[in-house]
Amino acid sequence: MWYPSLKLFAFQSSILLLGLYSTHAAAAETADEGVNGWKIAMLLFAAGMVLSIFHSIKMLRGSSKPGPAYWAKRFEAACNKHDHGEAKQALLYWGKSMYGEKAPSTLEGLATHMESTAAREQIRLLQDVCHEEDLPAGDEAKHWNAFLCGQVVGNHLYALIKAPPKAE
Repeated sequence: MWYPSLKLFAFQSSILLLGLYSTHAAAAETADEGVNGWKIAMLLFAAGMVLSIFHSIKMLRGSSKPGPAYWAKRFEAACNKHDHGEAKQALLYWGKSMYGEKAPSTLEGLATHMESTAAREQIRLLQDVCHEEDLPAGDEAKHWNAFLCGQVVGNHLYALIKAPPKAE
């Protein structure tokens, strides 16, 4: 993330400019020329820096927790890469962001929340692949079709995001 470095740069530059202002203001007060212009410019700059720091903090707080749509995209991307571990993780995080405290901690539990039987079946196949650690490199394709899983389950995830099931 580049926000922390931006805040550090803003802080350092404001300190530097305030130091320059105090040096120039002390010299200008003795000569009694141009102090008012510098004061106005420095006040405007300081106000702008404070506002930009508050804005970046506000943006950071809002982006700290990705929503269900983010995890649905991550799930589809993992399926497109045929990465069953990442797909499992994205599905579980999708469940946490969708159901909160009541989210299931396993793929089997998440499958029970799916209304589509095809989506439930694909999630169970994904779970089987994740638990079979001794499969040779190409053998998992016999059990789990990553592209089909990404399409079926991904579409169902987006449908649940648009119209979440009613609380029990």
